[in-house]
Amino acid sequence: MQSAGRLQRLVVDGTVNLFVEGDFDLGGNTSLEISKGAMLNLYVSGKVRLSAGSELALGAEDFMRQDSNGLIRPAVSIYSAYQQAGNGVTIGGSNDTYAAIYAPGSDVVISGSGALYGGLRAQNVVISGAGSLEHVPELADYEVSADGKAGNVLSFANEWIETR
Repeated sequence: MQSAGRLQRLVVDGTVNLFVEGDFDLGGNTSLEISKGAMLNLYVSGKVRLSAGSELALGAEDFMRQDSNGLIRPAVSIYSAYQQAGNGVTIGGSNDTYAAIYAPGSDVVISGSGALYGGLRAQNVVISGAGSLEHVPELADYEVSADGKAGNVLSFANEWIETR
């Protein structure tokens, strides 16, 4: 999926599970907005690129939300299955992203004036230029299993991030 200037604004209402076989590229000043009470779970087999003035924004201030099963989850979760050489997830350009990103098999780069507000799980994280990462404290106790339900496989608690 590549927006690259062909899509100005996309609004998510309700709970959306989006499966992308291949790459997901949100760029070209595209705004992906998550309405109040809505949730987006994005599953990508290829690379994820969030750049070029795009924005993955929440329509409300609440980062954590209750899903239809009563579980408290991030409003936006990005699951990357990418495990090849190179960066599996790139946040760059002038991009503000509000999400919990799970990319345990690949590297993540935040560069330019790209910013991630939320949480990040990756093999390696590189932050350069004016790139920034701001952890959301509500993720400290959040855990998710491989099937997407609450469990104890992936968590954001007690993790160290090394920047270079």
